Amino acid sequence: MQPVCFVLQWGSSGLDHDQVRGQAWPETLAALRSKGWRNYSLFRSDEGMLVGYLEASDVQKVRDCMAALEAEIQCQNERRGINVQVSFLDSVFHIT
Repeated sequence: MQPVCFVLQWGSSGLDHDQVRGQAWPETLAALRSKGWRNYSLFRSDEGMLVGYLEASDVQKVRDCMAALEAEIQCQNERRGINVQVSFLDSVFHIT
């Protein structure tokens, strides 16, 4: 399993960040597990930044999934003025 870290930047001052906290739909979790995502965590800032960490055996599959997710979120939220950008972070240091 390889570690993967990414940043989601929500570009909307109208987003209620408390709505993001703790919400994960069962079908979304099942879909992520089916793509090989394990040990998945999200961290958020009050400014609208989400940092995700997960482990996966196929990092390219994760990147492809995130690209599709970013497009889907963008499409769903255009009417609400919410912008989402995903950036992957390179691993610099890892303690096992």
